[in-house]
Amino acid sequence: MRAGWHLGLVCLASTIVGCAGDGGQDAFAFRNPFRTERGFDPAKAPTASTQAATRVHAVGNDVLAKNGGDFRDKPAFLTVGLKDPMIFHRSSRGVDSVIISEGLVDRCATDAELAAAICYELGKISSEKTESGNSRGDRDLPYSPRLTSDVVGNGSSADMTRQAEEGFNDRRTPRPASRSKEPKANPKTLAQNFLIKAGFTSEDLDKMEPLLKDSEDNADKRDILRGR
Repeated sequence: MRAGWHLGLVCLASTIVGCAGDGGQDAFAFRNPFRTERGFDPAKAPTASTQAATRVHAVGNDVLAKNGGDFRDKPAFLTVGLKDPMIFHRSSRGVDSVIISEGLVDRCATDAELAAAICYELGKISSEKTESGNSRGDRDLPYSPRLTSDVVGNGSSADMTRQAEEGFNDRRTPRPASRSKEPKANPKTLAQNFLIKAGFTSEDLDKMEPLLKDSEDNADKRDILRGR
């Protein structure tokens, strides 16, 4: 009985160590095991080669420089040492990052192909920003001044002071008409525009699209397998 008890503890300890070790090696693992939502953790990602990271940095920043007016906040580029072709983006504290695997970089034989991959993800980021920017909400409303109490002086009953001030302010700063929400911008169209401005052609993106779809699917599958 005692031997069985000790064996059980050894198995349990091995299981815990195994899970912790796997989580420590996988950037897609849970940051907090008690939460169901989690994102990519770059601190746990395998390090990419200097050559791949330098290439992504150079091509990515050249694309951004030639599309300067289209990005108020420039996304960052992160190359991770994963051999499967993979590309996706994450946002942390308002900063967008394009994450691209070394496996995908190696599959891009030319800078035109790598630029197409980068523009593909930038198109998705820009499309999401456009969609969220169309919903302006309270930013369209005029400033609301502080109104007087509805009871003034020594009286104890409402004397319509607040209603009078509300009517006066409505005449001075009328509420704008509601705006219909614009359709979401097409990510591929945006990507093509970015690529052309960067000095390449839309055909470069068309040629890369099957590989980019696979790379996108690989990132999604990795999330699902890790318990997304």
